[in-house]
Order: sequence, then C-alpha cells, then structure tokens
Amino acid sequence: MRMPSLWRKLAVAVVIATVWSSLAALARADLTLSVSPSLVEVAATPGGVGSLELTVSNQGSEAYPVRVGVAPYKEGTGSLSSVEWLQVEPTGFDLQPGQQRSVKVTIHVPQNADSGGRYAMVTFTTIPKTVESSRTGTSGQAGVSARIGIPILITLQGASPLRKQASITRIVPILTHEHQLAFQIVLANQGNVHVVPKGQLQLFRSDGTIIGETDLPETTSVLPGTEAEMNSSGRFDAQPGAYHARAVVDYGGTQPATNEVSFSLVADLAIESLNASTIAGKGPMLRLILLNKGELGVQPAVQLAVRAKDGNVLGVITPGPSPVLPPGQRQEIDKAFPSPLPAGEYVLVARVDYGSGEPLVQESPFRVGAATVSPANPAWAQGQGSVTRQQPTSARPHVSSGVSVAATIAVLLLLIVSLSLIRLRQRLYRAIRVLRGQE
Repeated sequence: MRMPSLWRKLAVAVVIATVWSSLAALARADLTLSVSPSLVEVAATPGGVGSLELTVSNQGSEAYPVRVGVAPYKEGTGSLSSVEWLQVEPTGFDLQPGQQRSVKVTIHVPQNADSGGRYAMVTFTTIPKTVESSRTGTSGQAGVSARIGIPILITLQGASPLRKQASITRIVPILTHEHQLAFQIVLANQGNVHVVPKGQLQLFRSDGTIIGETDLPETTSVLPGTEAEMNSSGRFDAQPGAYHARAVVDYGGTQPATNEVSFSLVADLAIESLNASTIAGKGPMLRLILLNKGELGVQPAVQLAVRAKDGNVLGVITPGPSPVLPPGQRQEIDKAFPSPLPAGEYVLVARVDYGSGEPLVQESPFRVGAATVSPANPAWAQGQGSVTRQQPTSARPHVSSGVSVAATIAVLLLLIVSLSLIRLRQRLYRAIRVLRGQE
C-alpha cells in the first residue's frame, strides 16, 4: 500500500484510543470532552513534512469555547522538545453540544535534526464563558476550564543510530503497614528514544525456593535521560527471614533489563521530629518528620491526635495513603487541625504503623496562647482609664496588636459619645431658659 504523497518523508503510526475527561456538573450544565486518538507515534526523517488529524467531541449539554495549542510533554524540553515543529489549525473554536471538530496538526522536521526522540503535546483547553449578572450588571467568567493533552511522540532516524537502552538501577523491597511485601523498581532510560517498559518480579527464599512472582505493569513512555518507578501489582506475606528478588523488564531493546537484590525483613523507621505550631484564628499546624534508617522501603500508616491537658482526645487526623519512603530518606507530613483551639496546654500524639512489630508512638506538648484585655471598669468606661494587655510568651504579637487597636477604637467612640451628650445637655438647658424668659 502506497503512502500518501502528503507525508513525503514522514511516516505516521497512530495508536487509536479515546481519552475521556469528565467534569462535575455546573448549574444544570455539564462538560464532557473526548479526543481521538489519545496518543500519536510518528516515525520521521530529517526534513520531513506531514500532517495528521485529531478529533475533539463535546458530549456534554453546554457549548464551550475551545483553545488549541502545543506544549511540552513530560520532561521533553530542550533538545528533546518538538514544540517548535508542530502547528495546529484552527487554534480555537466554539464546540456545541453533540458536535465534533477536526484539528489539523502539521509537523515540520528540520533538515539538520539528529537521530533520537522528540516530544510535544497538542492541548485542548476549554474557556469559561463570560456572563453578565442581571442583578448587579457586572460581568464575569462562569464555567470550568479543562485541559486535555494528546502526546505526539516522534522517533527521528537521522545519520546516527537510534539507541534503545535501559537498566534497572534499584529494586526497593517495601514493608507495608499491613505487614506485606511489595516492590518498587526504578528503570533508567539511557538511550536516545522513549521506551514503554513492563516486566515481572520473582521472590525467593534464601535457599533458592521460589515464593511467587508478580507483574510490573506497563508504564507510560519513559523519555531519554529520565527514570520511571514501576510498582509491583501483587504483594507477599512478610515472614521473618532472608529473601532474594529478581526483576526482568522488557522495554523493546535487544535484551531485557535485569537486576537482583538480597535482603532481610528488618525495617528501621524513626520519628525525627514532631511539633505543632499555632496560627491565629485557625487550628494548629501539625508536623511529623519520619526518617527511614533501614535498608527496606516502608509505607507507613500515620495517625495524628490532639489531646487536651485533662486527657480528652479532641480530634484524630489520618493523612491519606502514605507514599513509599525509600531507605535513607525523610518524609514530612503537614496537616492542619480542622478547628481553632482555645488558649491552653495540649499534647500532639503521633502513631505510626509500618508493619514491623509495635507501632511508633510519640508525644509532643504544645501551648495555644491568646492575648487578653483587662476587664472594663467604671473609669475605663468613662474614657478616663487606659487599656492594658496581657500577652503570654506563646501568643503571637499580631494578635495582641489587633486587640489593642480594637480597644483604642472603643475608647475613642466612648469619648465621641460623651462629647455629644455634653453638647446636647447644653442645648437643652438653653432651650429651657428661653422658654422661661431668662434669655
């Protein structure tokens, strides 16, 4: 089958799929865009020129303006970028409900381009519509701004060879808080074109007996000079003892990437820091810093509780799923307590389960202070006294400053009212004297 002359030196292999981006309903209207294909892979040579079409559909119930552009894809910047090679037409249009539009993408490959991968992304961005308020007469934007990106992956065959080369730089055994073993594999792309890896991992006992195997699911494209983390889909029961793991990853090269690691099921996690900082008018900010001092990765489950001085627990915060904490690294967890606390003494309690024996538990006392104003007295009420402030050492200066300003304003208002009453009394006396014929 002959290739259309339009492509000249450019060959296109299109991976057909559909990507959906669904957005929440907006005041009885919704926006649902789909773009096809979801990925375009292009094989090209220097000086090649060609074009392809992307189709965008509005399957929602509201019309929206759409802006089309070109942007970098992932880490594909600098010498890996093909943003300047792509042109789109049209660059914008209104998309009615049920309507679809085609966008032409033209690719111009420079004559002096060298072999390797080049990357860009065609973006479709919805623009919120400008609406005018019938009540206020003002205008503003209403709606949702959504963005869909379609990767354009160009493999350029120039004078130098194309190199697909990757290696497994690390196998990290992970002990989860459910006392299970998972694995994270780090794959480095050392070639000059992108790769799409997938693989398997086998787990053995120290005597060579196989325990089982699990998949390393396919990732998105790994660009040249970058790394990707591959997480095992399955988990193993974590029993005490020594283990050996072997990973094999197929990435499209002449030989798969392989690596092995031996390890014992011993984790060493420590709480490096635990504290709470007070914020005026808000709940305290709770901070926990974990340090992985062992040779296993960990995926802990964390709970942060605030307890009053009398022992009453005021609230418990459970952060979302913890990311994997590799050996030798720290993890900072910052969470805001949902409500302000009255002045007083409290205790921040951290509980960390990481699948190795007893959980880590640590307490850290903290104090919430507040500036106060001395009670009003008759002299102060007449505007003849002064405002005093009592500021505990833990109170924030701007809190007491705010109280001082408020008290000063109150004193001034009382003085104004007092002067007004005096003038009113003088006018009343004059009126009475006039009525009595004394003036």
